[in-house]
Amino acid sequence: MLCSHANLNRRAVRAEPNRAEAPVSDMNAARNACVVQQRCSTGAAGAARQGRSSWGYAQHAPSAAAFWLRAQLSSKRTMSTWSQWLGIGGSADEQAPAEGTQTAEDDAKTVEKVREALATGQATGESHHLVYEGKEVNEEEYKKSAFAQYASMVGMEMNQAGVSLSLPIFIFEPSTTLSRMCETWEFSHVMNTAAEQTDPVMRYAYASAAIVSGYAHSVRLLKPFDSVPGETFELEDKDLGFRYVGEHIRDEPPLSVAFCEGKGWTFTEDVQVNAKFHGNSVEISNKGHRKIVFLDTGEVLTWRFPTTSVCNLFVGSSYVDHYGSLFITSNKSDYEVDLEFSQCGWFESGRYDVTGHIKDGSGKDVLRLVGKWNSHVDSCKPGDEEHVTRLWTAGEHVDANSKWNYTNFSENFFKAGTEALKSAPPTDSRRRKDIMKLYEGHSKEASEARSRIEQIRVTRSQSLDKDNPTARWFTPANVSEAFTEWEYTGKYWEATRNLTDEQRREMTLF
Repeated sequence: MLCSHANLNRRAVRAEPNRAEAPVSDMNAARNACVVQQRCSTGAAGAARQGRSSWGYAQHAPSAAAFWLRAQLSSKRTMSTWSQWLGIGGSADEQAPAEGTQTAEDDAKTVEKVREALATGQATGESHHLVYEGKEVNEEEYKKSAFAQYASMVGMEMNQAGVSLSLPIFIFEPSTTLSRMCETWEFSHVMNTAAEQTDPVMRYAYASAAIVSGYAHSVRLLKPFDSVPGETFELEDKDLGFRYVGEHIRDEPPLSVAFCEGKGWTFTEDVQVNAKFHGNSVEISNKGHRKIVFLDTGEVLTWRFPTTSVCNLFVGSSYVDHYGSLFITSNKSDYEVDLEFSQCGWFESGRYDVTGHIKDGSGKDVLRLVGKWNSHVDSCKPGDEEHVTRLWTAGEHVDANSKWNYTNFSENFFKAGTEALKSAPPTDSRRRKDIMKLYEGHSKEASEARSRIEQIRVTRSQSLDKDNPTARWFTPANVSEAFTEWEYTGKYWEATRNLTDEQRREMTLF
């Protein structure tokens, strides 16, 4: 019998962390209004615009992805945030499966039922004041108008459709798309271990585990703030020998790039997310590219991420699912890694599961991999499940005292007074007042600051050449019609530590 979830998970049960639950204050806040609207819309739907949130940046998948719709993700049955606000819960929600993929026909029926309930007044929902530019908005009319537009988007690719998501401040957490990209490397020490291996099979095994570990933080509940073109985020951990820098280049279509380095390896990625709306779910794909370079041999590993879906937006309990294949290939070896992320089935069957194998040049399986993307990855040789190697475990990595369910890795990203904040350049996400005010618990000030920064973001986006994007710390390489790879200039750390006053003024974004 090959190494299986049943056998390996029995050994690893203590290593799997409990699912993080939302703080009560966040759960209550998340029940408030969040609606979809098209850009340049008018009337009630246009009135409540409090800033945009691109569907295309539902997020860096793994994480990527879709943090804005997971306000009540937990192991318990909960009504989706939107269904509570729209008032379409009750019997309809209770009859919906706890988990399981809905068909396109199911999604369409759900949308039609919601539209009918709103039109006939059957949906009452939770009542909240909607205020825009000092004026109260008729909430019931707003719901009808907003959902009518929402329903018209079924089948659209959200980036191409020019669609934006309007969300109140209490749907957010104090983070950005760039800082969430950095959280992919919460367990960078696993890649350090990969770089130490002389056996290519074990090097690929640990590298695979490090890549899977990048999903562990994606169980968090709230949405990050959208980054502004030209915005950056940095992190340095001298103990781990880890440095990261990310830069947001463009909004439409969204593009962010990042570079990080560890002990014996470097990593480069570009994040280009696309989301397609199906009615009761959103399917998110990351068209970007990522690569690891091992410095001792110059070997390059490349891969793309599987699909992410945000399910049960209106009926059923909302949850996020990562599923599909992830292939890791090398430029110097015939070995390849084939990982499969299981799609969540009925009653949560297969949820979080990851299985895979490493093949040699002849196509023979030389190592099996099995685990869960939120907790651990194990390996064993084919037919020898009794000898299992634990490659990675998340452990209790969520900070129990964090208001935002941050991990121990990310808890101090935006904490005032840290060395990172003191040394960060004017373009760093830590310079944003909306994030810092929200982190400090000042929601009103955070909302006001966010409105100002959204205007900055819109203005900068409109002034950029969308077809020929440029960056300060990255340059385009291997340009083709299919894709553009970005390379790090290598100048960020030295340049940002010796800025003149004039340079700081020139770089100021917020």
